[in-house]
Amino acid sequence: MMEWIEFSTSSTNSVCILKNNIVSVNSIDPEFLGLHKSSLHDIQIKTKQNAIESFVGVLNNTANQSMIETTALNAAGGLLVGNIVTSFEEGVELALNTIHEGKAMNLLEKFVANTGDIEKLKEIADG
Repeated sequence: MMEWIEFSTSSTNSVCILKNNIVSVNSIDPEFLGLHKSSLHDIQIKTKQNAIESFVGVLNNTANQSMIETTALNAAGGLLVGNIVTSFEEGVELALNTIHEGKAMNLLEKFVANTGDIEKLKEIADG
């Protein structure tokens, strides 16, 4: 089991992992995982509208690199906890590929088409 608030690409992260009743403490260096070091300014959200646009921008691969990579790093943690991947490296690779190949946005579009207003999503995605 692993619990976290949020990983950041702006610094090395500490994480405690409980597996087979053994707790290990690890450092997760985003640069070691092939990610770029970011500043908090690069990922800062200031308004509700900015949050919505950034969320969609990450999923459609138009957000800035820092937002995309921070999302991928956090997704890697979730993929690791869910036993979908066996390492942060594998999780980051899967998350980035999912975003870059358009699969993340495709899934959001399907979700919104079935539960919400797809035209609103298209307005946000098209800027």
